[in-house]
Amino acid sequence: MKLSPPLVFLGNVCLISCVHSAIIEADLVREIQAPIIADGHQIGSVDLPKGSTLTIISVAADEVTVSRGGAEPFKIPSDDFSPESIAAAMATPTPRPSVTPFTPAPTPRPTPVDTPSPSPSVDDSPLFFDQIKDMLTTTYTGKSPHYTAIYFSGHWCPGCREFTPQLVRWYNSFKGSHPDFELVFFSEDETAKDMDDYIKSDSMPWPALSFYRKGDGRLRKYYPQAIPSLVLIDKDGNAITELPGNKYVAPSSVLQKIQDIVPLAN
Repeated sequence: MKLSPPLVFLGNVCLISCVHSAIIEADLVREIQAPIIADGHQIGSVDLPKGSTLTIISVAADEVTVSRGGAEPFKIPSDDFSPESIAAAMATPTPRPSVTPFTPAPTPRPTPVDTPSPSPSVDDSPLFFDQIKDMLTTTYTGKSPHYTAIYFSGHWCPGCREFTPQLVRWYNSFKGSHPDFELVFFSEDETAKDMDDYIKSDSMPWPALSFYRKGDGRLRKYYPQAIPSLVLIDKDGNAITELPGNKYVAPSSVLQKIQDIVPLAN
């Protein structure tokens, strides 16, 4: 039976609730038969003895999403772990790294005429987009942009299915005249196959974050309270359109802000 994420529907947005994300390791309290998952489908199973160590990814109701040795995640009953392990997972928040604001280098002091002037200060900090390029599903060959929009969406969300075709049309008309901008898809689908099917069915023209890199704090810290959601990020990793506490902002409003902020090609 295919399980869908716990949802609360509010208008045309989907609130993801009752799911606690945590990445900790815990030992099984009994022997289990664990499924072997490939591309979102079970292709076999393996017996795991009591004491086997698994990575707990999330806890929801009476089941736990786990992974083993870097393989695709799968769900098992929460009572396959000790109550102490479940409590530890529930108490472990998803890390939200702080963003260090960019501080311009100080202006060099004047030097005597007979002394060579120092070389101008150059900001060689990597662009935000350069820091996430290695997490994309495809190789990005263009020039790294100064503005990056993260699109949080999942095919199971009705509001996402309604908004994504509009976003595709907007992107196709906007991107060509704004080369200093790129959009990256952050999938909230259940499996990698669901994500791939979503990308293909809507002909998404933008790059996507790998399904298996979604826990990386460099993107997860921008996670909103509901989807579909867009967050515009500048070259230093600062969220320009985000509200305090990651409060929900309608993606249509963010599109207008992107059009106001991102410059046209020279």
